[in-house]
Amino acid sequence: MPSKTGYLQRYLIIIQQVRKNKHISMDELINAVQYRISLYADRDKIGISKSTIQRDLKDIRKKLYLNIKYSKAENGYYIQDDDRTSDIEMMLEPLNLLGNLYMDKSLPNFVFTEKRKPRGLENLTPLIYAIKNSLITEFMYLKYDNSSQHIRMVEP
Repeated sequence: MPSKTGYLQRYLIIIQQVRKNKHISMDELINAVQYRISLYADRDKIGISKSTIQRDLKDIRKKLYLNIKYSKAENGYYIQDDDRTSDIEMMLEPLNLLGNLYMDKSLPNFVFTEKRKPRGLENLTPLIYAIKNSLITEFMYLKYDNSSQHIRMVEP
């Protein structure tokens, strides 16, 4: 597994496991990560250690700003939800899909992801500005079937 892909794949697995199993212990987390990665690689070449998971948790907190905490009372890790959590997980979802597709060597070569450029991302910054400043936003709405256009006004 290439190193960068390996890091991202582990981050995704850790986030998913902590989300799914509130107060997951370190041993359970190690086993879950090792099992999930073994689905895409040779079992003999995988060595997930406690220090690897601890380093990944630190990186997830520091680089992804995802608030994974440890509860001594519950002896396990959990994600403290905030508005950023779902946004980060939403951004990581396509990486998860791509990682799964490209890491699974048993898939036929004709499995392709869309190669289209994302459209509309240039509108994200002004929309966030409008939301933060409680501004009414106006835009042209075009139905999917291209039948009619309407001006829409939305409030944050």
